[in-house]
This record gives sequence, C-alpha cells and structure tokens, in this order.
Amino acid sequence: MGRMPGVLLIHWMYGTAMGRNTAFFSEVEKQLNRKSVILPLGRSGKRSAGAAEILTVAGFENVFNVLDGFEGDLDGNKERNHVNAWRYRNLPGFLDGMSV
Repeated sequence: MGRMPGVLLIHWMYGTAMGRNTAFFSEVEKQLNRKSVILPLGRSGKRSAGAAEILTVAGFENVFNVLDGFEGDLDGNKERNHVNAWRYRNLPGFLDGMSV
C-alpha cells in the first residue's frame, strides 16, 4: 500500500467488515467546499465510486472517481498492482511502505 503526500484522508468505509463512516459527509464538509476538486481514491476504484456518488448527490460540483483505484484489479495470479491503476502507472505522489 501507499499514500500520496498532502492528500486529505477521510475514510468512506473502514474495518474488515467495510462499515460506512457515518461522519464521512460532515468530515468532507468541514475541510472542503462544494467547488473543490475531489478525487476519491480507493484500492480498486469500486468503493470510491460510492463516495463520489454521495458527494455529487450532496451538491459537490467537481467530484471525479479514480476509476481503477490505487492498486487496480486482480491479475491472473489474484495480485494487484500489475494490471492497471495509479500505482501501476507510477503516477506522481506514491510513497512506498506507507499505509492508507
């Protein structure tokens, strides 16, 4: 896993049961305004799509889900980071060894 420096970290879902963060919207509202550019980013892009949807419905105007996520889809060996996504493409800001 990794983390991009300077990125605001607000969990949409958390824990092994992937429970929703009931304070998600209020945490976003405290730190961003409705015109902020927001790029939800998760491991594979699937959960972050839900975060993008709820923020858009709530009136945030510039929300764009990072489609393939940070680690991307599973490859033929059921491993991530080998097919697509932010990390695979070596996009800026990746710090190896830090947890998200």
